[in-house]
Formats: sequence, structure tokens, C-alpha cells
Amino acid sequence: MDFLSELTAVMEEEIRVGERLLGNLADQKKAIISWNSSDLLRRVEEKETLIQGLGVMEESRRSIMAHLLRRETNLSLRDLLGQLSPGPLATKLESLKQEAREIYTRLRAEEKGVVTLLQLLVGHLREALGTLSDFTANLYEQGGNPASPPRVSRLVQTKI
Repeated sequence: MDFLSELTAVMEEEIRVGERLLGNLADQKKAIISWNSSDLLRRVEEKETLIQGLGVMEESRRSIMAHLLRRETNLSLRDLLGQLSPGPLATKLESLKQEAREIYTRLRAEEKGVVTLLQLLVGHLREALGTLSDFTANLYEQGGNPASPPRVSRLVQTKI
């Protein structure tokens, strides 16, 4: 197998991993929304494994690019595509480059969405649980008069 075919195979695998990462993020969202922490942890562990595999693929891709471009630094697919003569392999590589860019751009946006969702949930939990710590056990003041009622969470008020 020549280096260009190897590069094509690695890029195709990177795209498949990107698609699996997108599916993984969708599953993480479902787990978060359904409060299924064990499923969420399983999905996060799966994501870690996928990312580690992606790192290995990236090293392989860089090595192939170094052989093709005969240099160690500033390895770019754009440089390689500029050196290739037009043909089906160059077209395939350009297509893979575009597909990978779209998938990983979408992945980055989806990841931000999951982080935002988690931050919102943490904020709501803090607000809901924060009022519990404000609760005082004294229902009557020292003079026997009823104490002012404890502060009720706005989150709880909206649910009532």
C-alpha cells in the first residue's frame, strides 16, 4: 500500500471516529436529561477511549504526511493537495478533508452545547439546594412570636 492510500484510510477512520463521537455526545445528552449518571459515566469513558484512538490516528497521519512531504514541521494537507496532480485520489483526499472539517466543527459545537447544559443544571441545583442550607430550625422567635418563614427556592416555586 502506498502512502497516499494509507493517508486516505487514516482519514476515513478519523471521520468514522468523529461520527461515533457525535453519537456519543447525543447519548451523553440523553443520559444528562434522564439523570442517568451510570450511563453518562459509561459514555464519558467511551469518549475517552475514542479520543485516545484518535490521537494514535493523528500520529499515524502526521507520519504519513512527513513521508509524503519529506519534512517534519508544518505538515498540512493543503500543502500535499497543492503538490498532487489532479485526479481521483486528489479529489478523494479533498473530499475527505472537507468531510472531516464539517464533522469536527459540528463536534466542537455539540460539545459546547453539552457543557452549557451541564452548567445550567449545576446552576439550578445550586439554587435549589442553596435554600436548604438557609433553613433555620427556630420556628418561633425568643418572644414566642412566629419566625419569618424560610426562603423558598424560585425553582421550587415555579414547580408548584
